[in-house]
Amino acid sequence: MRRVAAGTTLLVRMVIQAQRRPPVTGVEGMVGLRVTADSDLDPAGWVIVQGERWKAVAEERITRGEPLRVVEVKGLELRVRKGA
Repeated sequence: MRRVAAGTTLLVRMVIQAQRRPPVTGVEGMVGLRVTADSDLDPAGWVIVQGERWKAVAEERITRGEPLRVVEVKGLELRVRKGA
């Protein structure tokens, strides 16, 4: 009986810890990621996100190779900002 209680307690703890972790996939997982400009953004262009090429829009002119952060995801378009 003790083993069952200990196993159940461990399982519940693991589930709670998993729920507290930030998302790492999907749209929620992309916000805050560091990306690199693959082309000049004036205001739109392309960025590389985890090996994939995405269309991006920035509020200011950005030159190719600059480090950026993903601020928002709208459909298949990213909003990015300068900063690493």
